Amino acid sequence: MTKTEISNLALSRLGARRVVDVDADTTPEARSCALHFNVVRDDLLRRHHWNFALARKTYVPQGAAWSGTAVYAPGDVASKDGSNFRCVLGHAGSVAVAEPVAGASRLTYWTAAYAYDVSSSPQAEWEAAWTLPVDLVRFTRVAGATVDEAVNDFAIEGRSLLVNGSEGPSIVYVSNAVEMGKWDGLFVQAMSYALAHEIALDVTQNAGLAQQMQQGLERLALPEAKLADARETRSGENFGTSHMVGQSGLVRSRFR
Repeated sequence: MTKTEISNLALSRLGARRVVDVDADTTPEARSCALHFNVVRDDLLRRHHWNFALARKTYVPQGAAWSGTAVYAPGDVASKDGSNFRCVLGHAGSVAVAEPVAGASRLTYWTAAYAYDVSSSPQAEWEAAWTLPVDLVRFTRVAGATVDEAVNDFAIEGRSLLVNGSEGPSIVYVSNAVEMGKWDGLFVQAMSYALAHEIALDVTQNAGLAQQMQQGLERLALPEAKLADARETRSGENFGTSHMVGQSGLVRSRFR
């Protein structure tokens, strides 16, 4: 599916004219769809831990600043220009880490760069603050060694994840950057109802039709999509009550 195809699904529910290209057309229908599309998408993504939209990120602590005089061993991490580099082959530091990817010495001695994304000013009661991904619309968990060992000692403040410890955490979250072609079909149906609800007044000036679209979303499309998604995962949100109680930090601290 594409943005235009999903917009046309929403328009069809309203009995409105289709669009050829939602981002290029200048019709009232196209302008209204383009205005509301991303907001509606993010709102819908925040309502559930959608399997198709889950993403993972593992943070890597900042390495020591790269030095042209140091001696590096395989596995050493050095930072330069806001990115980390991991040493592949031991060498003296005269081999620069930031050469273009095509540079033979860079390919021989260092891996590609990856950002370390660490904040320099965590809150007093926390030891580290990590910048949340820009595509994060809903935080799911800090992953542990297994699915049953999620880390409970963390906090979200603004766009930062606050944790204790020096190791870089691994997180699972709902992303708004998933290609629309990979969206679940039932989510697409829910999205079309949600978008139709938002654009109904602009396109049809019919408040009753807007209400019908909202009812279609809340009573039919969204519950069906969430139920099907929940049956295909073992995420904490979709586990039974006993597991959720067992994962409670309060309960675990009381009985461990």
